Formats: sequence, C-alpha cells, structure tokens
Amino acid sequence: MYKAISVVVLAVGLSGATHVAQSPSDDRRLISRQSVKLTAEQEYVIRENVKEVRSVQLVQNVTPKVDEKIPSDVELHDFPSLVIDKIPHVKAFKFFVTEDQIVLVSPQKTVADVIRKR
Repeated sequence: MYKAISVVVLAVGLSGATHVAQSPSDDRRLISRQSVKLTAEQEYVIRENVKEVRSVQLVQNVTPKVDEKIPSDVELHDFPSLVIDKIPHVKAFKFFVTEDQIVLVSPQKTVADVIRKR
C-alpha cells in the first residue's frame, strides 16, 4: 500500500514539474516574436542592405521606441532577401526608415529594435 501511494505521489509530482519546466519556453517564444536582439554584425548587414532598397521612403514625425505601437499610416517593408538569408530570425519582421534610424517592427506592429544609421 505504501509503495502504491509513493508511486502516485511521485507521478503527480513529476507531471507538475514537467508542466513548470515547459512554461518558460513558452514565454521565450512569445518574447522572441515581439522583439529581436541583434549583434553589431547583424545590424551592419541590415544597415548596408536596407540602404540599397530604392522604394523605401523616409518616415517623418515618428519617434520610435522599443515595444511601442507604430502609427497605422507608417508604410512597412519586407527585408531584402540577402538580409533574410544572413539573419533568418528577422523574416517575420518588417521595417521602416526615419532620417537617422532603421526601425524593426514585430508582427504585432510594435517597435522591436532601432538601428542607428551611420
């Protein structure tokens, strides 16, 4: 009888521990969809390739801040294929350009990162 109770308690404890262990990965996945952390090299790749896109017009009167919603009238652009090839995790993101910044926008239409033009 004692062994049966021990097995049930152990099974319940393990199933609870499994559930707790999976929760942080769900949180990380959610965060990664809304923001992006880029290395200096990745910022360089984006900076150099975005300036080659001729159809991108500068957005005026917007001061982007990470995690803030962007105005609905801002035109968003897909990243050039070379950027996606070199930095695949930005594929879900779009961008727009201000006078001195390249702004990465999450699928939720919030600012994910801001890269200064040099």
